[in-house]
Amino acid sequence: MSFTNISTELYIEKLSAELSRLYPDEQFLYEELDGIVQGLVNSVSWSALKCAQEQAEDGLIARPVEAMNTIDHFCTAWMPREEIIYRIENTSGLSDDIAAQALKIIERLTDNLVEENNQIFIEHVGSINSTQPGIYSIELASEILIKPDSAKTTQVLRSAGASGSI
Repeated sequence: MSFTNISTELYIEKLSAELSRLYPDEQFLYEELDGIVQGLVNSVSWSALKCAQEQAEDGLIARPVEAMNTIDHFCTAWMPREEIIYRIENTSGLSDDIAAQALKIIERLTDNLVEENNQIFIEHVGSINSTQPGIYSIELASEILIKPDSAKTTQVLRSAGASGSI
């Protein structure tokens, strides 16, 4: 199946325009906008790690985690919206309110891109398609998929804590 490649720069450009419109008295640095996208990538990656932890056998990753289904945009059973917003806030240095708005902007853009193209590939996240509005099936990008032989064990999650970022 073919897909459309989407760079993180497209998300950064859209975030810059939309956040500037919503917060006209604020000035957003490129590093903050990049931090928003990095927070989302971290959230997807941690979701995959938490999924692997749930499936672990004797603390070792038993099966690969190559794909995930979401329950609400990028939210999964392992990564609720509040935690994604926290990660965005933490990596960007922006407020909780701006982080929540940024996530909504990312979700709207992703919904529109998936609707227009059926399947997209977001750099550092993976291939995304949707069978229902706002619910994604994500085939993880190679840099965040979890393999049994990847030497990642559930100890990684236990020592980093639930709110750490990778």
